[in-house]
Order: sequence, then structure tokens, then C-alpha cells
Amino acid sequence: MKKIDSQDKKNIEKIMKELPDIYSDFYITKSNLRLAVKENLNIVLNDVVNGDRIFYADNCILLICGEADKSDRCYVKFLTKTKDDLELMLNVAFDEYKKPLYAKLKKENEHVVTLINKGFKIYKNRGKEILLLKDGE
Repeated sequence: MKKIDSQDKKNIEKIMKELPDIYSDFYITKSNLRLAVKENLNIVLNDVVNGDRIFYADNCILLICGEADKSDRCYVKFLTKTKDDLELMLNVAFDEYKKPLYAKLKKENEHVVTLINKGFKIYKNRGKEILLLKDGE
């Protein structure tokens, strides 16, 4: 995996500042603790060097996390302005990443439908959250 250079980091930080985490779904999990990506970007970028993936454009950031930790499950996490931006970023990610992917979102997150339309299926209900799964190819 390519190392994130200083320009990538600046771009990612700028995009994150502009994109609100309305549903508090943009987090990673370390030692059973939820860490907000915006406040823990250095950890995220270190994990990218160690196998996780990050995709970004002007209005969307998408992470695939879990590879760096050798986790049984890899999760997709994202911030986006629009459904169209998310769909484009998912297409880019799916071109590169062929393993099963999970997504855990608040049930009221408007992008649950977007993920289902992109091939995710409801895997489990978790109280206020829903766990989705997209099988690998």
C-alpha cells in the first residue's frame, strides 16, 4: 500500500473539515473502543500504510479498515456530501477491493439505501444500528 504523503494528508484533513459526521458513523475501532476518525487521523493513516485503504475526492472520503489489524471483518467507513459522491467512491473501492465488506451504520443514516443499492445486504440489526455485508468477488 502506498504511503500517504504530506499533500495527501493535507487534502484529507481539508475534506474532513468540510464534511460533517451527522450520524457519528465515521469511526474506527481499536481495543473495543470507538475512535472518531477526525480526531484520530494519524492512527488511520498509519493503518493505511499497514494495509487499510483510503479513497478520497473533493466531497467524499471512504476507508476500508480492518486489514492493518488482521481483523476477521473489514469495514467500510465514509463521509460524503451526496449519494452520487458515495456511489462513485464505492465503485473505485470495489474495483480494488474484492473481499467481503461490512458496514455498520445508524438505521436512520440516509446512505443505508445507497449501500444496499450497491450490493450490501442486511446482515444483522444492532439496536439503533444496522450491520450490512457485501460478499467478496
